[in-house]
Amino acid sequence: MLSGNASTSNTPQSVRTRYFNVYRLAAYFLVLYAFGHTLGAVIETPKFGPESDTLISMMKSVHVVAQGADCTWYGFYRGFGWFVSVFFVFSIVILWYLGARTVRDRVGLAPIAWSLFLSHAAGSVIAWVYFFPVPIIFSTVVTMLVGIGCIRDWNASHKLSSGVAINRLYENEPISKEDSNG
Repeated sequence: MLSGNASTSNTPQSVRTRYFNVYRLAAYFLVLYAFGHTLGAVIETPKFGPESDTLISMMKSVHVVAQGADCTWYGFYRGFGWFVSVFFVFSIVILWYLGARTVRDRVGLAPIAWSLFLSHAAGSVIAWVYFFPVPIIFSTVVTMLVGIGCIRDWNASHKLSSGVAINRLYENEPISKEDSNG
C-alpha cells in the first residue's frame, strides 16, 4: 500500500496534480518559511535597534545553570530557533511525502497528517499571539493548506468506506488499481 509511488499508479499524473496539490503547496510555503526563519532569526540575529542590541548583548553575557549545565539565555534563544528550523524541515519531508501518495494511501496516513495539522495550528496561534506579520502569514497559510488536505482526505475516507464507486475522488488525483476497482 505505501511502498508504491503515486506516479506508478495506473493513472498518469499531471504536473499540477503531482507538484501543486495542497500538501506540496504547504511544503513549498514551509521551505520559504524555514529558510527565512533560519537565516533571519537563527544564523543572523535580527537587528531591531539599540535597545535590541543591548538586550542581545545581555543575553549573551548572562549565564544560568540548568540541570548542571552552564548556559546563556542567548544559547536558549539560538537552540530553540534551531529546534524550530528542524521541525520545519521534518514537516517539509512529511508534507512532500503525503503529496506524493494516492488518496487511499493518505487515508491510511491520516493520523500523521492530522497531527501535523494540529501542530502547525498550535504554531499559528503562537505566531498570532507573539510574533509579527511574516510568521503569522506563513504559519496560517501552511496550517490552512494542511487542514484542507486533511479534510479532503477525511471526506475521501468516508466515500471509500461507504463502498461508493469512485473513479476519482479529486479532479486529476492519482488513484491506485484498488481505488479504481471500488
